[in-house]
Amino acid sequence: MRDAVIRALLSNPTVNAYTIEQIMEVRLPGTYVRVNQGYNSINSLSLSVNHTPVLTLTGQQINNFFGYLANTYTVNTYRNVKHDATWRNVYGVQSCMFEKFDKTHGLMGEYLDATYCRRCRIKLPLKNLTIDHQKPQEGGRTVAILKIFRGFGLTRGGARGNKNTASIGSVAANVGGDASNSIGTYKERYELNEAGVIFYSAIREARQVPALEEACMHHYLNLAPVCGSCNSSMGNRFF
Repeated sequence: MRDAVIRALLSNPTVNAYTIEQIMEVRLPGTYVRVNQGYNSINSLSLSVNHTPVLTLTGQQINNFFGYLANTYTVNTYRNVKHDATWRNVYGVQSCMFEKFDKTHGLMGEYLDATYCRRCRIKLPLKNLTIDHQKPQEGGRTVAILKIFRGFGLTRGGARGNKNTASIGSVAANVGGDASNSIGTYKERYELNEAGVIFYSAIREARQVPALEEACMHHYLNLAPVCGSCNSSMGNRFF
């Protein structure tokens, strides 16, 4: 995705600016993303309103964004997030004692990596928990973009959950996002801020929004541990 975006911006140094408001893409009148080019590279991206620059992102911040975005999986591999150190830390995965029944010795203790189901909060061995998308694969792709951008400090409102809050603390300043994590209103949480507009507009210009949707859907920030009951069609009726 990164290479496609760079090629698109090098060929078109002035890009129409778009935002996302309440999951709808909106063209921002009189607003553009302007490219400061280097040799086969982008030195910076600036957001301008009525020809007045309002925010500039450095080449390093742009590279950081795509690096953090790459911490993602695919539809076939997202369950491997159980091995991701950052994900495990956020969900408090730790070794816990469980009892199991042995046909020869009866009840025996065993230490297993464990965490809790995000929905019913029961603690289970990690191997007995499934991995679910917090924003569903069907009909939730734009919301998934907003969730990941929120975890990067790229929405007007900040995060509420521990996972995205921790992400903002380590990511936002490195991508030019808002590191203050002011939660704001529900509406603000579902709107891009100025840095978010720059990244989204650049990706849109490169016709990479489907790839962005896919990356955000299977990003570690959108994956949560859920027990089998809560992750079933019957269990989901109650959450």
